Amino acid sequence: MSLSLSTSLIKSAPLSIEQEHQYLAKFVPTIPPMAVRLRGLLDCRAFEHAAQLVVSRHEVLRTCFGEEEGEIRQVVLPEILLPVPVTDCSLGSEPERLLRARVALLGEASYRFDITRAPLVRAGLIRLAADDHIFHFTIHHIVSDLWSFKLFFRDLANAYGPFGRLGPLPMQYSDYALWQKEWMSSAKCARHLRYWSATLKNMPQVDLPADPSDGTDSRQAAVKSCVFSTQITEGLNRVARSEVATLFMTLMTVFQVLVLRYTEQNDVVVSSLFANRGRVELEPLIGVFATRLAIRTDLSGDPPFREALRRVQETTWGAYEHQQLSLWQFRRMSAEGAALAASKLIFSFQDVPVHLPGFHGLEVERFECTGMSMFQESGMDWTGRYDQEWQVWKEDSQLRLIVSFRADLFRPERIDRMFEDMRRISEVVGQNPSVRLSQLPVGEKCS
Repeated sequence: MSLSLSTSLIKSAPLSIEQEHQYLAKFVPTIPPMAVRLRGLLDCRAFEHAAQLVVSRHEVLRTCFGEEEGEIRQVVLPEILLPVPVTDCSLGSEPERLLRARVALLGEASYRFDITRAPLVRAGLIRLAADDHIFHFTIHHIVSDLWSFKLFFRDLANAYGPFGRLGPLPMQYSDYALWQKEWMSSAKCARHLRYWSATLKNMPQVDLPADPSDGTDSRQAAVKSCVFSTQITEGLNRVARSEVATLFMTLMTVFQVLVLRYTEQNDVVVSSLFANRGRVELEPLIGVFATRLAIRTDLSGDPPFREALRRVQETTWGAYEHQQLSLWQFRRMSAEGAALAASKLIFSFQDVPVHLPGFHGLEVERFECTGMSMFQESGMDWTGRYDQEWQVWKEDSQLRLIVSFRADLFRPERIDRMFEDMRRISEVVGQNPSVRLSQLPVGEKCS
């Protein structure tokens, strides 16, 4: 669909690499609604004004997509209204009110945006009582990543109240897209390209043992989750500190050991998501920056777990330093990349801060619609892209593991077994990181 870009007030910009990936792959999902409960006397009109200030501050929230001379481009509108309608669910008992609120939120989750029409964000309030509201917003993934949620809430909190205001940003998302296009032809990009060419040369395909197909549509995904206890989490944190590693690196090592034991492949490749916000100017910017990279580790020689962790550290730091060139873009830019086998596993540690900012005169808490919070289940229902997609979230002193998996390849019982093996490995290495990989407890061999 073509959009007229003749109006001088309308800004046109190329798609960022992350947006281009989503658009070309037809991977343009809506992130499920994010919701918070606001207790206290809420000024709904002032709250709507605050949301409008956030939209005015961030160009990407006023962006849609159109065709210009055969090229899909960002179309940034100079201004746009973001209504924040109020749905009244204040009648009946509290369980009845909460049930109606959850039904309304599930309805929001089914909304489908037209990316040629801005804004690609929706917001609303649900009134449970005069002093009890739920604020929710839904946003299209082509203009936002999970990290941006904390920025949206922070700006909204700063804009709400008697002296609410938001200052100008050092740059806008369209500026980032233009900078990125220039970077792609720079010497720095060439160095990144050489790094990934060497790192991913002859990359193997990792195939977890699967279950016989029952004819289920291969694009259908199922989701399961489990929680690691405080004791196990503390053990993993101790190992991370003692080895001068991050918790993500420690968990990635546990997962790669699990893959090694299931596949008997010493060359383990697992994808992961990286924030890709290495520039200071990008830190306050709402937009889609997160990128997928490959973590490839040589686990040959039956090393102790702490040595395996050291190897994962080394390859992860290399990925951090070269995260501006995504795995998808590398595959497009080089002959070696084009020949790569697709990585069918993705394992990510979601360290997006979930602490909610204070709103003037209001108590704020996350609102859960289903068993797990909206923050944690975001993005998990549209994953048929990978055989398995693992996410780990911090929940106070515990860890929640969420796995989205292809229902035609894996039965739920197999995922339960993987959870249990992850738990047992984590428990053992938390007590003794010197244990060799072959000695780590893995249940019945998956075959």
